[in-house]
Amino acid sequence: MNNITVSVIMMTYGHEPYIIDAIEGVRIQNCNFNVELLIADDNSPDGTKNKVEDYLNSVDIPKNIEIKYFQHEKNNGANSNYLWASKKAKGKYIANCEGDDYWTDPLKLQKQVDFLEENKEFNGVFTNVDLLTNSTFTKNALKSKHKKDHSLDSFFIDAWIPTLTILFRTNLIITLPESPKAVISGDLLLFAHLLNTGKLKYFDEISGVYRQHSEGVWSGANQLKILNNRIHLNKYFIKMYASNDKELNKTLKNRIKTNHFKKAKYYKNKREYLNMISSLIKFKL
Repeated sequence: MNNITVSVIMMTYGHEPYIIDAIEGVRIQNCNFNVELLIADDNSPDGTKNKVEDYLNSVDIPKNIEIKYFQHEKNNGANSNYLWASKKAKGKYIANCEGDDYWTDPLKLQKQVDFLEENKEFNGVFTNVDLLTNSTFTKNALKSKHKKDHSLDSFFIDAWIPTLTILFRTNLIITLPESPKAVISGDLLLFAHLLNTGKLKYFDEISGVYRQHSEGVWSGANQLKILNNRIHLNKYFIKMYASNDKELNKTLKNRIKTNHFKKAKYYKNKREYLNMISSLIKFKL
């Protein structure tokens, strides 16, 4: 397919029960341009591959949508899998939807592309979501304080940008630095990178469902893993964006300190706790 406008990156690992909902959310898109769906399977141990192949052989795919399925021979991790898929993207824009989430608005891509075509000062667009936690469904998941456009400063103060809702300019990912191995949340690294040269627009509408379950990266992670990720993430943000910004530097260092102290209750002995305090002193907090 030529002249692709949107590349949808769908990372998947062990999403056999959910992957069809995710693909269907792309298949229902009603738009006047070409779309490619890149399904990047990070060597799932379940029947995801058979599920996808059976589905694609049983449904009609719109002529303006091309679906490509890739399965890695080994598990590379979420961040590496995403960067691999992004290098295959041929579209002018990239949209994200992981294999356990799904879109519900058939006009999602059309509305977001139309906006970015007319508003060059914005690097991306995102929306609200519904939240599905096991069998509990929560409408309109974003809090009022998160329903706004974002600059880099507002993003660092307080933000929740649902990854499955964003559409952004593909050319910007070319300069995305490789993420530190200690950082799990590659989506936050991506958002900061996009906001370093432009703004993100918020559409006050729901475009999809964020599925929160035990298999998810965050909902299944233990608390120490989450806190360590936050610490490494904020250290990275200081290095990349706050070296010459005293206020932001202070804000991010305070977050690191807070997360270190939150870790204290998970330590099993006094020596581990003292090592944690030593790390605070070393980091000059």
